[in-house]
This record gives sequence, structure tokens and C-alpha cells, in this order.
Amino acid sequence: MQVVISAGSVMLDNLAAGFIAALEEGSETLATTSWLLAMSRDVASHQELGRIIHGLDPDLLIVSMGVWELDAVANDMHDPGWRDRYTTDVLARFVDRVTADGAQILWIGMPPWNNEPEADDLQTLQDIYRSFARQDDRVSFLDVSEYVADASGRFTFELPDAAGNP
Repeated sequence: MQVVISAGSVMLDNLAAGFIAALEEGSETLATTSWLLAMSRDVASHQELGRIIHGLDPDLLIVSMGVWELDAVANDMHDPGWRDRYTTDVLARFVDRVTADGAQILWIGMPPWNNEPEADDLQTLQDIYRSFARQDDRVSFLDVSEYVADASGRFTFELPDAAGNP
């Protein structure tokens, strides 16, 4: 299996080595990474990702978009109709391009963001990706919040075990 990990967030960039090790351990899997800062405004990374996808013909693309994508769209997010335009003009086009040869996408959601006011806007982006995955068989969405959020929904480094201990 060929896998491309397209880090669009520091979180996924930090997890990439672990993904690669897990995917390649005892299998015929070849995994590689490609940096994609933002789907909306990062033309050079789009070209590089396209080159890698064309060369590898991956079965799976692991993607996560975070604060850099938010930074690229933040000025437009609150305009009427923005969500529909973003879904159609940015997200759907990206998915069409990277799955043209049959690859599937595993979209890794961002963990809770404790910095206001970006937290609400980042959550809006995650809601768009989650909703898109529900409607498109080429995309699966993994919500990481259950692994890194406390009872109030804020990011934490410690969660209780079955006995309630950290």
C-alpha cells in the first residue's frame, strides 16, 4: 500500500513519523510526507503534492488542516455563503484532485484549540471537513478530540483512565 501524509498542521507533522512507523511495520506499505500549509492559498505545495501523488499513485492520503488553513480563510469566514463556497471551490476541488486515481483520504481532525477567538473558527473548519466526509465515500474523518479533550472539551495532556486516575 502506498500512503502519502500531507501535513497541513504542526500536529500531523509531529505525528507523521509515528504514522509511518505504524504503517510500514511488518507490511508492504510505503509512506511518505508532503507539506501542505493551506488548501486555499498554497500553490507551490499543491504542485508538490500533485507531483508526489502522480509519482506514487497512493492508496491513502492522510490529511489534516489546522491554523494555517484558518489563517488563509479567516478574513472571509463570516461572509454570507462562505461555507458553501469553501466546500465547493476549495475542499471539493482538493478532494477531486488528490483522489483522481482512486486514492482514499483519511482526514485527521484538529484537537481542541484553547486560544480564543480562533477556537470557534477552527471548529467551523473541522465541522466542514466532518460534514464533507459524511457525504463523500472517498473521505473518512477521524475526530481526535476524544483522545485529547477533557470533560469540558478543552485540550489536555492528561485524561482519566478507567479508574478515574490521570
